[in-house]
Amino acid sequence: MYINNFRYGEISRRNAGRFDTEFYQNGAFLFRNLTTCIEGGATRRPPIRKLIDSDSKRLVPFTISESLSYVIGLSNDKMHFYRYVLDEFTEIVAVGYPGGRTLTDTQIHELTYAQYYTRMYFAHNDFRPFMMDYNASSDTATVSDVTILINQDAKDRYYFSPSYITDADGKELTRLEGRILYQKVNEETGLVEWYFDEDFEEPYEYSVAFPPVKGESSYITGYDDYEDDDLLTGSDHYPSIVAVIGDSLWFAATKADPHTFWKSRILGTSQFIDGYVADSMHDFIQFQVIHTEIETLVEDEELPKTQLISATGEPMWEQEAAEDMYFTRDKDKDGNYTYAERLYWYNETNSEEKIWLYDPDDKTTVYDWETLGYPIRKPIMVYDFSSLDQLMRYKVTMDFTATDSCAVRLELATGRQDRIRFIKPSCGYIFIGTSTSEWRLPSAFSAVNNKTADPYTNYGSIGIQPIILNGSMIFIQKSYILREFYLYQGYMANSDTTITNHDILSAGIKEMLPKNTPTPTVYFVMDDGTARVLVYDKENGIQSFARWDMEGRSIGSTATIETNNKDIMLFLVTSDTESFIAFLDEGETESFSDEGGIDYVSELLTPYLEIIDNKMGLGRFKKSNAAYIRPLETGHVYIGDDERQLNKTNYALGNDDYRAVLMGRMDRMYSMRIRSFEDEPMTILAFQIEGAL
Repeated sequence: MYINNFRYGEISRRNAGRFDTEFYQNGAFLFRNLTTCIEGGATRRPPIRKLIDSDSKRLVPFTISESLSYVIGLSNDKMHFYRYVLDEFTEIVAVGYPGGRTLTDTQIHELTYAQYYTRMYFAHNDFRPFMMDYNASSDTATVSDVTILINQDAKDRYYFSPSYITDADGKELTRLEGRILYQKVNEETGLVEWYFDEDFEEPYEYSVAFPPVKGESSYITGYDDYEDDDLLTGSDHYPSIVAVIGDSLWFAATKADPHTFWKSRILGTSQFIDGYVADSMHDFIQFQVIHTEIETLVEDEELPKTQLISATGEPMWEQEAAEDMYFTRDKDKDGNYTYAERLYWYNETNSEEKIWLYDPDDKTTVYDWETLGYPIRKPIMVYDFSSLDQLMRYKVTMDFTATDSCAVRLELATGRQDRIRFIKPSCGYIFIGTSTSEWRLPSAFSAVNNKTADPYTNYGSIGIQPIILNGSMIFIQKSYILREFYLYQGYMANSDTTITNHDILSAGIKEMLPKNTPTPTVYFVMDDGTARVLVYDKENGIQSFARWDMEGRSIGSTATIETNNKDIMLFLVTSDTESFIAFLDEGETESFSDEGGIDYVSELLTPYLEIIDNKMGLGRFKKSNAAYIRPLETGHVYIGDDERQLNKTNYALGNDDYRAVLMGRMDRMYSMRIRSFEDEPMTILAFQIEGAL
């Protein structure tokens, strides 16, 4: 029997002896520095070529358009921007982190990021989220901390009376959270008076002498846009997760609220108030302010009045006994001026001076006008119906209503110990993964139609950002098991192929990144400085794992840079003496040494091992005894038993396919190991098995 398809690459050793499974028959127990071809063969991995020296610790892809593709290199104190143009990879610009912040290696790899056109957001629990805006026309980048809008008092047509706080030097600073003032014209004085309440019962202290004027610095209108103290202020309130979905910005998982997420309003839905429009991607207001103007008749005591004018055009005053009647001004209990006290005058004998009395029969109680001021005549007032507007009272009511465009704050019902690990849109849903479960939200998730969320599965995940590959969402379950959600005939399906518990990922994953063309591939960077590569193409039935390494060097990070013709895979390579960015030279056909001439070893171990101690067989068994190899140009390889010394072919094989025979005893089952020689190309076409189960 011939096995000529390696579409499962390296399989788990836990599957030893599972001759009945398809992946066992089309896989190997070791698939090192190889990659599976779509056609089925196993080919030596492409070499890595150096592009530029770099002190970066992590690479982040940043694609703006088909012709504008960048890579961001995150170092401890800077963000480096690289671009690949006309086969040249150059650093365009470098900028520091906000506030001169320095990041540790651990913080750099724990950062989550999300792109919105020419902007990138970054989040970490240890500091405030920050964003980067890139200007492609001038190749400049600016970074700044994210400031969000949580609280809103968007009450147009009203004015704020500012409150004051004192700074460390005792200087008074104006705050924007003072009380709202309402205005009313005093019918008797004609002055605009200001009140703290819309029922006009609590007067503003300086309403007459110093009424607020729109536009003055001491009074403001519109938004109250100071930051909320509960989300981004303090070491326990920085989110560790950031995502951009549609036109909304999502934050999640602060230390204080690890199972809570915040969704901003939709771009373009902020209110336009007094010439100010908020950036709604940073607007996390959970309500819409709706103003309703109500028109009612004024109360009787508020009916407009005007002074009666005589036929001669003179004002008319109240009179008694053909004499003018005067009144003293007084204030009632509410502080309003009245004319409650009437005055009478008395002219003493032999005196032309008038003496004013409170009581005409009491000549002893005299009104001292020199001290108290002149008495005031009370005009004869009549109701004024000349203007309808004077008879109406206009009142603006405000409703704080949640609409589809409003922000959302939702606490997942998972328990205080659970933590959100990722937020990712896929398959027409929004998936939220936590350390114990996965939640599936509708794509049109809003403040109106969604008040709660329900769990979808209960796998739990680790803190590695999931990826989208060929329309599927792939994330890493706890214990480093891959999970996949995808649509199948209109229904959500959970892949049964990627979830196989595999030893190849058990070393611990540092990051995961996809490359879609020409072959769908997932690259895993491991904690031990090696890489795991998964060629995953459901249409062609390929799910091939391989382990990649470089002798004496470590792989620190990966990124994809997109060009008009192809996607280029980048690697951040480090050693004790150097650190550089390299690309995967997938067009190489002659020399397969990595940068610097260091040879790496590619080898395959067929999956037929002895499974019973003391060389005892269980029934009938299979054994590998030959392999078909295409060594291309020069043609040297090593061939041998897994437990025996490998032997190099003793002559150049040329371009012809070569059948390498493994000699061994017939009473034992063994595997064949095939290893590359120096920088020679090598493709393994098939291997031959004798025997049956």
